[in-house]
Amino acid sequence: MDNISKDTSYKKILLAVAALLFCAVVIALSVGKYYISFGDTLKILFSRIVPITKTWSDTAEGVIFNLRLPRLLAAILVGSAFAVSGACYQAVFKNPLVSPDLLGVSSGATVGAATVILLGGNKIFVQLGAFWGGIIAVVLATAIPKLLKNNSTVLLVLSGIIVSGLMNSLIGVIKFIADPENELAAIVYWQMGSLAKIHMPDVYAIFPVIFVATAVLLALRWLGLVVPHLARLLAGPDNTKSLPVSIFMGAILLIFVDTLARNLITAELPLTILTGLIGAPFYFWLLTRQRVRL
Repeated sequence: MDNISKDTSYKKILLAVAALLFCAVVIALSVGKYYISFGDTLKILFSRIVPITKTWSDTAEGVIFNLRLPRLLAAILVGSAFAVSGACYQAVFKNPLVSPDLLGVSSGATVGAATVILLGGNKIFVQLGAFWGGIIAVVLATAIPKLLKNNSTVLLVLSGIIVSGLMNSLIGVIKFIADPENELAAIVYWQMGSLAKIHMPDVYAIFPVIFVATAVLLALRWLGLVVPHLARLLAGPDNTKSLPVSIFMGAILLIFVDTLARNLITAELPLTILTGLIGAPFYFWLLTRQRVRL
């Protein structure tokens, strides 16, 4: 009976987060400088699937399919990828409080992307540069404890601080020599993060990579991934259950952040500003809850 009860509870949780994701999608497609009613939004979406008498304007349809839907799909893909990659990151280092910022990966990715932008590379090479920059940073951060033959959490964090400092210095050098009119602006825009310039070709480009990587990680989730904490609080410590929940929650969070970014004020806010404001209090709460002693 206990197993049946747990399975039933888990199914309810999955249905709840799926319903919440659907609501977030409808709200994100409706809310904006050009408001579209929830009813019209649903009709416009389902009109591509089933025949529905048109009661909405061409402008509303254009706003949804040409402007809001591409960035919404990107938010779902990127948000779920953040959740899965975060879980894997914590699992690899066997520490539920480790983040890309702590070990210099974010700074390393910025150095890689900024270098490619400085060299005039296109979007694909910028993303590849960010990927390899992050890889180099994490290799350096983990090499220091191995070199000193000390695998303590404190030394790992200190190594990350060292690597972050190095990468931030390199970012400063790159910004100093970059052309302020074009290259510097592109570097700052990339660093702050935004979905404003997303179009459907961009979604098509990132979908295969995220889909394949996520599928592989889901297939290997029985190896013991430590999933993000909110999903663990909902679904429990069973990784086969909590990892799928984290995917939904990651998508919901980024949709929420992106919707706020384009609606809070007249100018669109960079995503990193809002994610920092949301993430910092949660991280502090997590520290107090787990009473970490480094």
